[in-house]
Amino acid sequence: MNKATVPLRGEVEDTVVLDDSGEEGAPGLPLLDALLNVADDGQRDVIRRAALAAGILWRCPACRWENPGPATCCEGPGPCWTPRPTAEQTAA
Repeated sequence: MNKATVPLRGEVEDTVVLDDSGEEGAPGLPLLDALLNVADDGQRDVIRRAALAAGILWRCPACRWENPGPATCCEGPGPCWTPRPTAEQTAA
């Protein structure tokens, strides 16, 4: 089966919060953190779901901590060092 992808762009109240189109100026983790810090609960949930879908964040399958996309192992607090799941594991 051939899988295709499309760029993902998310906006919250006219502010681009996620853009994986590869264009210069796409928001990175510092902006994502800043947006999450000022968002209300509803906005925070939407931003997190979009970040997870875009691969900017990934959730540890063992402890459910949200890690930055480039992290190879869980960076959550405590002893969890679970490796990032492979694409096949997350698709299952």
